[in-house]
Amino acid sequence: MATIAYAQKRMLRISEVARRLDCSTSTVRRLIANGQLPATQFARPGSLVRLVVVSAAIASGKEPVRILHDEEDDGFTIFDAAIVVERPELYSVDDFTPVCERCLLERHPGLGRGMDLAREWGEAQLVEGNWEPA
Repeated sequence: MATIAYAQKRMLRISEVARRLDCSTSTVRRLIANGQLPATQFARPGSLVRLVVVSAAIASGKEPVRILHDEEDDGFTIFDAAIVVERPELYSVDDFTPVCERCLLERHPGLGRGMDLAREWGEAQLVEGNWEPA
């Protein structure tokens, strides 16, 4: 599951998204403004946005409870309580989405502590309201 999720995470520029979608940067900006590109948010043209991969439920507002860190690409996959990390065969790419890391941290300020622990230990989980190495 993590391999699928990490393949979706990357640093993107509006110009790169426009090239991939075969459209203009103004079209990409309009799609973002209209909420039609909800998984990524860009501050301004040409700006970099770091993406992390989250379970779809987190993108819809659920609380994150577990974080995996991939040392190779310094990427994170973040899970809600309903995801059974030990059973990756139960999930597909459709169960996850990339989101703006900064935006996620704004919505879940304590998540930064969990991400720091996951970077150090490889994995972190929320236990009684506190992030701990898993």
